[in-house]
Amino acid sequence: MAKGDLVPREDHVSVYCKATSLDNGIPQAPAFTVTETNQELSTNWIEFLGVANREAAIVEILRCLRSKLRIRRGALAVFNVGSVIDSLQAHLALRAWIEHDPEHTDRYHDPSHAVLAGIPFDIPTANAVGELIAARILETHPVTPEA
Repeated sequence: MAKGDLVPREDHVSVYCKATSLDNGIPQAPAFTVTETNQELSTNWIEFLGVANREAAIVEILRCLRSKLRIRRGALAVFNVGSVIDSLQAHLALRAWIEHDPEHTDRYHDPSHAVLAGIPFDIPTANAVGELIAARILETHPVTPEA
């Protein structure tokens, strides 16, 4: 897969959610809200990694995230791509998509990085998008600082 290719509808992505966006360990809408300066939601494409199981994928995604971000406490929220896209279309008439966007620098390598794009920024829409995505969480994985 190349940069810009669409992530298949049947696949899954994860989003790192900071502890401040959790309520009793469950990610809330602000974790999935775009901003005026960042109108794409950063995700990681789970199936792209081609590992044996979900837990192995989560470990690899956390390794990638820790190489580029200061990861503290939080959670990884997992979604089905098609469910999120369909929900945004049905409830907000948004033609959003998730595209592969691998990141490579001298400091880190994140081959599974993808972005949810096609979300116009205005506060009511951004809040509604966050709520709809939060309602589509399939599973969460706690994140703690590395020992």
